[in-house]
Amino acid sequence: MNNKPKNGLFVAVVFSGPAGMAAASALNDAGVSVKVFDELKEFGGMLAYGLPEFRLPLKKIRDSIDAAKKMGIIFEQKKITSVKKLLKEFGGGFDFVVLALGAGLGLKTGAAGEDNDKVIDALVFLLNDKFEGKAMLKKGEEVAVVGGGNSAIDAARVAVKQGAKVTIIYRRTEKEMPAFGDELAKAKNEGVEFEFLRSPLNYSDSEGGKRIMVSCAEMILAGEDESGRARPIETGREISLVFDKVLLAIGQKPDFKWLESEGILVENKIIMINSHYATTLKSVYACGDSITGAKTIAEATRTGLGAAREIIEAMRKGKEKDAK
Repeated sequence: MNNKPKNGLFVAVVFSGPAGMAAASALNDAGVSVKVFDELKEFGGMLAYGLPEFRLPLKKIRDSIDAAKKMGIIFEQKKITSVKKLLKEFGGGFDFVVLALGAGLGLKTGAAGEDNDKVIDALVFLLNDKFEGKAMLKKGEEVAVVGGGNSAIDAARVAVKQGAKVTIIYRRTEKEMPAFGDELAKAKNEGVEFEFLRSPLNYSDSEGGKRIMVSCAEMILAGEDESGRARPIETGREISLVFDKVLLAIGQKPDFKWLESEGILVENKIIMINSHYATTLKSVYACGDSITGAKTIAEATRTGLGAAREIIEAMRKGKEKDAK
């Protein structure tokens, strides 16, 4: 147990991913009463739902949550639909709120035919494998995974374990893949193949609807894009590949629809904060993927600790630093 006396202040943390847990732990250590809300059955956010069992066993996550509970952090499974209603100023029970909303919605490529039932969100695929024990693929099926990040590698490796023959389609070269090098090496060793410099343009039924054709633009790299990465440009040539299933793993985004009427400014799919992690709603701070877009676990943890530090400082000074 954390034997530090509580200081009479209460903070709500919304979502229990790496950023939320980092903020909750730091605040709890500072003597703040903390309650973590998450609408999902398992606490842990994307650590629980986005990583395969072979990368991070669920037991380890559950053990870490149990340890946090023993330290005095309270957890409640509840969907939060209003930030304002959590705050004392609006009749709630909390002095501050930390929004640690993870990026849990799969992105789309915008290619035609993406609504084909043979095109599956990689996160849905991973969830089914980990929690439902359902193999969505049949042994021997040929499966494409579209994307080059860690989620794409995870989906590819799980697909191999389900008996599929897997090809990753990526619009840049191997050198530009954002996936961790050691995970990429494991995928190669397990038989995953790659189609580099390919970008899907269209998905359509093939072989009488039994399979799916992925029409891809051939790409070349020329110069840099706004992020500093090599810019893929279409050559004008198309290549068609046929598979049994396609797993989309091109990234995730948070769901901010419910914040629209809360006075919290959202631009370019991220919550706007000032240099102190404060949002445009008084006493509400944000961290994690909700302020950076989908990043690494380490980055989410860093921002969670940063938000907690700023709240502790604001409490010390007796005032909040609101976003301008």
